[in-house]
Amino acid sequence: MGLRGAITTAIDAIRTDPAGVKAHEAARTIAKAVTDRKPRTRCTIGRDAAVLTRLARIPPDRVLDRVIAADLRPRYGSTAST
Repeated sequence: MGLRGAITTAIDAIRTDPAGVKAHEAARTIAKAVTDRKPRTRCTIGRDAAVLTRLARIPPDRVLDRVIAADLRPRYGSTAST
């Protein structure tokens, strides 16, 4: 399958999962992040963000950027840089 195939499969699995984060849950996480005395440097909202954050540790940045750009290109045209 290769690295690109694994990343694309993971992105597709996330996209087809109907379980998203409700707006009030996202708002609660954001409010906590901006009001904490010592907020975390990064926080994720939802399973898809958590999966992509973990997935981003595997390939080099340029490889991940190309895979994400290739995934976005069908929706946004050639404005997604490679």
